Amino acid sequence: TNWITCYTWNDDNMYFDLRNGGSTYGYFDYLSTVIAGTWFHLACVFDGTGVSDADKIKIYINGVEQTLSYNGTLPTSTNATQGDFRIGSLESYTQEWLGGIDEIAIFDYALSERQIVQDIYEGRRDPKCADLNNISNLTAPVAWYRMGD
Repeated sequence: TNWITCYTWNDDNMYFDLRNGGSTYGYFDYLSTVIAGTWFHLACVFDGTGVSDADKIKIYINGVEQTLSYNGTLPTSTNATQGDFRIGSLESYTQEWLGGIDEIAIFDYALSERQIVQDIYEGRRDPKCADLNNISNLTAPVAWYRMGD
């Protein structure tokens, strides 16, 4: 019951679960934003210092913040857990991500909208910014999975 995950479901919503002993999450209808078979950039941010649920979880698709609906009151922190880190699937569920995944970075601080939009999303077009560690406005991620690049 303790996890952080982002996934799509058969109800046409994309979810960002933040479970800390309960079932709390933000979600939005992704069909108007994501087109099957087309590359898209996804950024999910959790900031437990936020006052409202909308301040705590943010999802960006192609640099645009999505308007979320919420279930429950989001916690202010996550539990430290010892377990598997999964990309593209959930433990004990049979659903898997049906598509390619590239460039996963995990930061130990909440990125700002400017960092997501300008430094990462728009910066990917600039050859000087091809390596996240070379973007001067960002502290290096704690984990970075290049996925074969």
